[in-house]
Amino acid sequence: MKKINLSKVKQALLRCKVPARFTFFSLGIASTVWFLVRVIPKPSRATYPCMKAASPFMSGFVIYLVGAMASLFSFKKSLFHFKQSKFLSGMLLCMVAVLTGLVVNFSVSSGSERLSVASGPEQFEPNKPVGVAHGIFPGRVVWARDPDATSNYYKIPSYDLSNNDSAIINRLTQQTILSLTGKNDLKEAWDLLFKSFNEKRGNGNIGYQAGQKIFIKINCNSAWGHPAVSGTEFNYYGASLGRALNEDYSFKKTAGSYGTFEGNPYTMLSIIDQLVNKAGVPQEDISIGDPMRDIHKYTYDMLHNAFPNVHYMGHSNTYGRTLVEPSQDTLVYFSDNGKVLLNYAGKPLKGIPLYSVVEDADYIINLAALKAHTGEGVTSSAKNYFGTIARIWAIEMHGGMVSPAFSSSSRAAGSYRVLVDLMGSKHLGGKTMLFFVDGTFFCCDAYGPNLKLKNPPFNNDWPSSVFASQDNVAIESVCYDILASQYSTSCGFPSITLKGICEHLQQAADPSSWPTGISYCPDRDGIPMKSLGVYEHWNNATDQQYSRNLGTGNGIELVKIGPVEDLIAAPVQLSVKSFSDSQVELTWKDNSDKEEGYVIECSKDDRLHYSQVGEVVKDTLRFVFREAEGSTQYYFRVRASKGEYKSGCSNEVSAVTFSTASKIVGYESILKVIPCQNGLNLSLQNDYRGTVLVRITDLSGRTVFSEQFLKTQNFQEEVFNPSLKRNFYIVTVTSGSSTVSRKVELF
Repeated sequence: MKKINLSKVKQALLRCKVPARFTFFSLGIASTVWFLVRVIPKPSRATYPCMKAASPFMSGFVIYLVGAMASLFSFKKSLFHFKQSKFLSGMLLCMVAVLTGLVVNFSVSSGSERLSVASGPEQFEPNKPVGVAHGIFPGRVVWARDPDATSNYYKIPSYDLSNNDSAIINRLTQQTILSLTGKNDLKEAWDLLFKSFNEKRGNGNIGYQAGQKIFIKINCNSAWGHPAVSGTEFNYYGASLGRALNEDYSFKKTAGSYGTFEGNPYTMLSIIDQLVNKAGVPQEDISIGDPMRDIHKYTYDMLHNAFPNVHYMGHSNTYGRTLVEPSQDTLVYFSDNGKVLLNYAGKPLKGIPLYSVVEDADYIINLAALKAHTGEGVTSSAKNYFGTIARIWAIEMHGGMVSPAFSSSSRAAGSYRVLVDLMGSKHLGGKTMLFFVDGTFFCCDAYGPNLKLKNPPFNNDWPSSVFASQDNVAIESVCYDILASQYSTSCGFPSITLKGICEHLQQAADPSSWPTGISYCPDRDGIPMKSLGVYEHWNNATDQQYSRNLGTGNGIELVKIGPVEDLIAAPVQLSVKSFSDSQVELTWKDNSDKEEGYVIECSKDDRLHYSQVGEVVKDTLRFVFREAEGSTQYYFRVRASKGEYKSGCSNEVSAVTFSTASKIVGYESILKVIPCQNGLNLSLQNDYRGTVLVRITDLSGRTVFSEQFLKTQNFQEEVFNPSLKRNFYIVTVTSGSSTVSRKVELF
């Protein structure tokens, strides 16, 4: 049998193109049916974003049908008039039929040509920078990564404490700031960031001044909360995501967004800590949140415990949130000339207000979460500005994204890109002193699950990364290159293949790339934007070099740092069992890529007096403690080690050793514990009379059954029913000051 050449098959499939008319008719019919089925039973659904996404296809299809019928009707009427010798009217009707047909045909053709279906990431020419690089070190993007920052044994949701090593995440965040500024001291680094930003804005070489406000824009896309809204798309989408008013906005297992990555609270904590304790910014002058949404309670709890006077933004004052308010005036104007962006009434969306926390801010830190997005391809710092818009939902602006219909189809090359207006607004990009992307985890969509990245350097692991830059265009370029290098047909985020996915970056970098008829001027001051940064793609996914790294141009400089040498991830899932009166066995799981061994620590009778009782080499995940005393409770923990450095502690476990003693109150005694169908058959044969305590503990020392009775004679086949699951337990009988115990397996 002839062997199939898979590469040729793949290439043949990639060359296949779906006929334009087939695409037009199939989308038109499907969207029309979908719209009618959803809207007729409940007309208010016409305002839902999914209906708004379907309506252009439906309206185009309906217009086509009406036009085609009008053309056919005009043609038939012209024939009738010709037969009646009414040549003038016949000619006019014939011309109407032809023109109508041409318009309809052109509409189908041009509309279909705008749909660019991608089969893989675009192939960009490497190391061809455009634009003007920004920053203390122009075009510098810092990428800090340490696989130990995230757990090898991930469990939903990503913010679960066991998934993160807070010390390593904090160190990575600090190192990005130092590397971005070239300083060795965080206080000096932040002072230089403020001075660099103020000088760029024409305010002089001055640092942070008392009373100035800082807003940290984070990503909380699934934390819905609009108390003044009812009967709108909020209720439809909010309910589907498990959100309700005045509730705990933390993720719910029953919600569609459960497990979605919305930024790491530890990264946020590190940024706030540096601002307060290094840069000297009062807590009261810092606000943090995603003002179109609420801040999640799990984020609020962690941050508020450390910094109670920071303002945590929300649409309700539950959990101590600070209420957001919209600005009174329109602050961002759109440059599409009213042709692309439409409001909910279907009229041109000329401009938008922002939230007052943005308007009042002197500085913004754009702290985005690394995500893919079905409409924009990639979400990082530029799209993070969507959450500053004082609207219920940013769907009105989705028309200016790469794929407004949230499909594999892209708008035409050279189209208006709404992100450019946001990046260039004096209230948004113009106030942003630091662009920071949290890539500790990666989310495949706005509400999608977290995914590991399969290709090098991640090799089927979490990205475990943070990125920082003073150049919005440069950091977006790097984030795209990294994610595009991870694409495969099974990568889980095909939106990376959208054509034109980087066009907003090219337009933001180079005004000569602006679409015909578009002049980006989001402040409506008559002054078109200048270059917002430098746009470039690396040479290849292996070397990851940009023009400043290669010394060939004035584009991006990618600085890669990590892992953190003196910090190691702690072992996880430590478990224990005792199997004699003198031995206890410990097992655990490795959670680090850089340990050289493990240190075992023990405390007798309490959790207060730990000391080292053993040490094993790398990849040894078991230890037997052989110096135990009978009938004694021990506590254990394990640390990973590398030279003089040790990790934090694993989870703590405890065990109670059992005794082989068989004497009670000086008499020879025999204790027999035999499992039976109804529980335990316990026999204690001696002459003792008095109160006897029967206690059952699991191997961690937790009491699961306890019962006292009065012994007046020898008792045999005394049945106890503790209602326990099948497992190993220690049965202890205590009489006065004497104890005897046995280990038994219940079934």
